[in-house]
Amino acid sequence: MIHHESMKLLLPIFLFTILGLSPLSAEISREKEKEIRNLLEVTGAVKAVSGMKTQMIAQFRTTFRDVPESFWDEFAKELDADKLINLMLPVWDKHFSLEDLRSANTFYATPAGKRLAEKTPVVTSEAFEIGRIWGEEKGKLVVERLKKKGLLK
Repeated sequence: MIHHESMKLLLPIFLFTILGLSPLSAEISREKEKEIRNLLEVTGAVKAVSGMKTQMIAQFRTTFRDVPESFWDEFAKELDADKLINLMLPVWDKHFSLEDLRSANTFYATPAGKRLAEKTPVVTSEAFEIGRIWGEEKGKLVVERLKKKGLLK
């Protein structure tokens, strides 16, 4: 059985996804779309979007423990990574010129660009963990100082 509290937690995620990635009205030239798609491929973004599907289903399974596995198996079939990429294309189109995209793709074809693309997920993950620990430490410091000043009991 799905709990009302679980739905309240997931509603913002759905709204953010729908509203935050809604397609813009402008047409994208074939040439520019090709450059965007290439950049998303060589930077690992396409692979990351595909991985999001697995993570998303895993999170739903954890949140909605009483839902049968067959439901999630069927739902997973509806999560088309290419459709999500299509929704992202206008965002890239809005922020980057054709020349920007060509230059980025040229860079990512070099050994340094390939290494950057390969290592970015690892570096990002490690940096995120450092930031998480730092944030926890600062949060404890805030609570400690607020208690010391009598602003928190």
